[in-house]
Order: sequence, then C-alpha cells, then structure tokens
Amino acid sequence: MSRFGWKSVAVPLALLAAYVLAWSPLRAWSALHVFGPLLAAAADGWTVRAHAAPPGVTLQRAAEAHAYAVPVGRAFLLPALALAAAAPTRPFWVWLAGVLLAVGALSLALALAGVRGVPGAWALQAFVDGYVTVPLSVGLPLLWLRAARAERGAGP
Repeated sequence: MSRFGWKSVAVPLALLAAYVLAWSPLRAWSALHVFGPLLAAAADGWTVRAHAAPPGVTLQRAAEAHAYAVPVGRAFLLPALALAAAAPTRPFWVWLAGVLLAVGALSLALALAGVRGVPGAWALQAFVDGYVTVPLSVGLPLLWLRAARAERGAGP
C-alpha cells in the first residue's frame, strides 16, 4: 500500500477550493470593509486606501507610506497545501492559519499604534511583516513535518 492515499490528494484539493472560493473573497472583503475603515478611523492626517487585490490597506502621510496586508495569504497557501498532502489526517495547516492570524493581529495592532504616533511602531510592523510572517509560513511546516516523521519512527 502506498504511503500516500486518496486523502493526500483530496484534502489539499479541498483546501485549495476553500481558499480560492471562500477565503480569498473574505480577505478582500475584510480589507475593504473591516481593516480599511478601522485604520481610517484611527488615522488622523493619513490618507488611507483599502484595496482588494492584493488584500490590504495603504497608509500615506506626506512622504511617509506604510502598508498592512491581510493575513493568511499566498505565503500560507503553498505550505498549507504541502502540510495537507503530507499529513492529511492531521490539522497542521489549521494551526499554521491560526499562527499567521495571530501574527496578522500583531501587525494590525502595530499599524494602529503607528498611525497614532507611537514611536517605533512602524519599524516593528515592517519587521513583523517582512521577517516573521514568511519565515513562520515556511519554517513551522518543516518543523511540524519533521516532528510527525520522528513520531512515526521514520528518523530525521
């Protein structure tokens, strides 16, 4: 019997369909109707533009420009599909989405702090977006798959 069964194909395909048909439109809607208005309400003196593709919000004031990206985007999809294919009976991809949503919430909090003038908030938000989100998207799946493999006794 093959190590990869029908679930290794069905679960990633279902995840891909859910991402394209439900999650992507929800991300676009949330950028336009939740995160854009939320940041606009807090941003005195900032020009706030919410956009659906890619889902996010751009903030500008004089020569200063910053951006907030709605979490669990393309950086999530490929690692999640790999997790769903390699371990279809274990919800590692759900945990990955949860971690990335938490990091996205931190990024939003830092963006809100930045528009309110908190020193260093924009630098921390840029660091989180650039150096935390993508490494977590790639690194956590590798660690989880290695742990699952070691748990099965297959070695490193």
